[in-house]
Amino acid sequence: MNESGGKEALTLTDNQNVPLILHVEDDDSHAALMKESFQDTVGEYRLEIAGTLRDARAAIERLTPNLVLTIFLEYKI
Repeated sequence: MNESGGKEALTLTDNQNVPLILHVEDDDSHAALMKESFQDTVGEYRLEIAGTLRDARAAIERLTPNLVLTIFLEYKI
């Protein structure tokens, strides 16, 4: 986790010209699977994982991702 309580970014490259993927995921095991799946794409993408919606909003303002991956849960009351 980083200083703000969010999950760490996975730096696949320092190249700011490659697509940035923001993955919004509150489950650490799912976040770890996503990181692992991108290990073979070094240099092709940048990956940031946000653990909360607050972290995701901050990342969007700071980074302007090309793609945002998130889950949608419909809670039935």
